[in-house]
Amino acid sequence: MLDKNNEKSRIEYFDIIKGIGIIFVILGHMTRFTSFSNKAIYTFHMPLFFLVSGYFISFKDKYKDFVKKKATQLLIPYIFSCVCVLIIQIVKQLIDGKSLVQIFQTFGKLIYAFVYGSGMEYYKPFYIPPIGAIWFLLALFISLITVRKSLEYKYGPVYIIILAYVGYLSSILFWMPFSMQAGFTVSIFVYIGYLVKKSGFLEEKTNPFVVMFALGIWISGIFFGKGLYVFINGYGDGLFSIMVGICGTYIILLISRFISKHLNIVTKILGFYGKNSLIVLCFHLLEYTMFPWAKVYSFLGEKGIYLIFIYIIVASIKIAFCTMGIFLVYHIKFLAKIFSVRSK
Repeated sequence: MLDKNNEKSRIEYFDIIKGIGIIFVILGHMTRFTSFSNKAIYTFHMPLFFLVSGYFISFKDKYKDFVKKKATQLLIPYIFSCVCVLIIQIVKQLIDGKSLVQIFQTFGKLIYAFVYGSGMEYYKPFYIPPIGAIWFLLALFISLITVRKSLEYKYGPVYIIILAYVGYLSSILFWMPFSMQAGFTVSIFVYIGYLVKKSGFLEEKTNPFVVMFALGIWISGIFFGKGLYVFINGYGDGLFSIMVGICGTYIILLISRFISKHLNIVTKILGFYGKNSLIVLCFHLLEYTMFPWAKVYSFLGEKGIYLIFIYIIVASIKIAFCTMGIFLVYHIKFLAKIFSVRSK
């Protein structure tokens, strides 16, 4: 059993790992999809959130109450973000002097995107517009209720594996609404997170051989793997891709433990963003929609600023905007209710 101090420390480093994860979500959307840095980030930053969610999955409530609770926590912020994106896009169209017909076309396309909840644009077997980063909320909802329900049965793990495989195979042919297939497939990560908690693995002394093995797998995936893009069910190396995601998350978790023990200021900063990672995700989508980032990159480039400094400037603006979003959520009762937090 963990004493209260160790329990507090455990919660602290989980907040840190989520803080690291959400910052890399922002950074991952700044780099080119084919870049090495993007590939490295995508090996762990999404599996991380699903694994942590599985670790903390609750069996205290009845299944019906569990679903309602997760719908409140995840789907209401999703709807809020969609409405905000709709308003922002319509306002931008009006400012650009678009015709009423064009505005209605944009409105229809956005509603289509909201209902479908796809993380990426598709053209086969028919056109599907993307909703962006908040596809994660739909996939997390699907994965959590899938794992929770499956584990009520004797052969629950088998059902999880079957659904994950069906989700993966079917996504090769077509893409279903609500990021359902991504949700089924990432249920594997959620289930593994649950197993880690159940086994007490993280409470045991760290084994250096396990650490070296995990680090080796993760590095191999970064340099030699085909990539891990869970929002499109992109597991280029099959089961190895899943192993890379698990091992990468484990290494980041160990780093989070180190930070929580030795770097107090960093702990507070990362812990703050980790606790509010859902708010950051939603406001990240809003700033991504609102700001003309292509023009910002172009303007800064024309001023002769090195690319690395451009990234630092843009990342700082993005994080500042999301920090403002956190402040608003905690100080406006309406927003606090949407994000299920206590207003100040």
